Amino acid sequence: MKVGGHLVRFCEAWGSSAILRPNYHEVVVESLPVETTIENAYKRSCIEKANELPANSIAQICWIKPIKKRRNDQRYAHAIFSMNSREAANKLILHQAIVGSKALRACKNKSDPHCCAKCNVFGHIAEQCKVEHDSCACCAGRHRTSSCTAPDDRLQCANCKTPGHGAASRDCPYFI
Repeated sequence: MKVGGHLVRFCEAWGSSAILRPNYHEVVVESLPVETTIENAYKRSCIEKANELPANSIAQICWIKPIKKRRNDQRYAHAIFSMNSREAANKLILHQAIVGSKALRACKNKSDPHCCAKCNVFGHIAEQCKVEHDSCACCAGRHRTSSCTAPDDRLQCANCKTPGHGAASRDCPYFI
């Protein structure tokens, strides 16, 4: 598959226990009209042409929220475009995604990093935590998040110590 079939031969050498998984570069495209057909290859090829991407750049497209969970009056939804190359993903992110006749905002799909449930610091889990005390994800106090009584307007981040957001916020500079 990649590099002249080396990856396929590598998996074949491991036998039936080896699983070959493609390395997609996921891009979130925001505010697609919900009537947009994204499930078939022809529509994906139309999106590729509109964005001047090489053929088969888009491996698949799926809605972030399942269709059955949408509100009846919902008109727009976000979708994840699984791109076969970093270059194609970057092109959508830098120049917006053209779907139909609309230019839509596109951004990298950020998966949440591991966050410790004890101290709320990114990069490890509670089982590996070396901190002696709990730290609240809401107010940064020295107690468990589940027992926090601070009002919503008193959020303070346990990571960056900044008021206005909790430790799990994507707005935290430590998250980025």
